[in-house]
Amino acid sequence: MYKDDVQVCAILRNFESDVDYLPFSHDFWIQKITEEDKKQLTDDLNYFHNYPLDNYIVGRWYYIGRGKSTTVLRDNIMMFFFPLFRALKLFKAGELILPVCFYKYNNKWHDTEFCGESYGLYGFDSKKFIFNKSDIEPFINFKNEINTYLKFMNFSLSPYQKKPKILADIDTRCLLAIHIFLKESRENYDPFTIYDRLIGYTIGLESLFLLRRDEDDKKRKDLSSRIAVLLSKNETEETQLIRDIKKYYDIRSDIVHASFLDNKDDNFLRAKIYDYEDILRKSILAFLDLNLNNASKEEVLNLLDKAILDNNYRQEMQKSLKILNMAM
Repeated sequence: MYKDDVQVCAILRNFESDVDYLPFSHDFWIQKITEEDKKQLTDDLNYFHNYPLDNYIVGRWYYIGRGKSTTVLRDNIMMFFFPLFRALKLFKAGELILPVCFYKYNNKWHDTEFCGESYGLYGFDSKKFIFNKSDIEPFINFKNEINTYLKFMNFSLSPYQKKPKILADIDTRCLLAIHIFLKESRENYDPFTIYDRLIGYTIGLESLFLLRRDEDDKKRKDLSSRIAVLLSKNETEETQLIRDIKKYYDIRSDIVHASFLDNKDDNFLRAKIYDYEDILRKSILAFLDLNLNNASKEEVLNLLDKAILDNNYRQEMQKSLKILNMAM
């Protein structure tokens, strides 16, 4: 080990495990921190505020090198922590936040905010991100596999703009949906973002399941039926999923058209917003498979419409969704 090797770490907020230490070969590790650790971090870091749900860190060894780089945190966020955050969030459901990144070099601490720091002011009303020892190997396999699907993420593309012609052969269709899926967990939180989440998640799903030319009066039906045929495992799930998607869509329409929600709709949204997030997560994973071989969006949606009418075709399609079937 060189003297310029440092441990670069990030806080894992809302993370829970059945063990105190999770090793991921030589690449990185996750460990529980003690109350003494938390006190030291509170004293030595600018952005660590010792919230009750800040109980784990993820760390890796990093060689600073001769230049004693001043961009250690920025480089590690771009090259390691954000890709890891994305993979964890896509792997399983849970409101995971990485609020602070830090390291110590020559007895001096360095830290920076990463994402979602203001979550600590309000806490969470969703389930924790639970990652147990038995999840290590499945996650490593998932992370390695999904990296081959997300090559387009290596390019600095705006999720809201058409890609340049030079990238014509690279499939970037899930870029907007992934951006929206992660966006809410990377930004500050207040009690009213539940409505922004609903709008964002609906846009993400529309970017996958609808065409621009689709008739307005059919969008609600097409969106719900295509999602259901892709994600439901039986008739009961399909019926419930169609009902819920239509409900989400109706509430979204009320919000964007400046209509006020009644208590029943507001309670539905508060109880089920994280279910909607998980529908988007699973849809992204499924579309990463469906978009293989550069099939057009219209061709993919035609396959879903065919599966709605043909149960045998639906079963074969669902079995082929490798990435979705690797996730939790």
